[in-house]
Amino acid sequence: MDIGGLVHTFFNNAGPGGVVVMLIFGTACTIYFFLTRWIVSGGRDEAAIPDEQSVSVDA
Repeated sequence: MDIGGLVHTFFNNAGPGGVVVMLIFGTACTIYFFLTRWIVSGGRDEAAIPDEQSVSVDA
């Protein structure tokens, strides 16, 4: 069997080929979700925003 036929058979079967395709699809959806949240927030990290209740003490 040639390599092209082997790859075609792997991705056409419902077992391991389907699992690989679903993992790739799930990873793409996760990256899309977090990248969209990052773009909408303006690229800033929520943890880097200072707390409004913090008190600055000058020595």
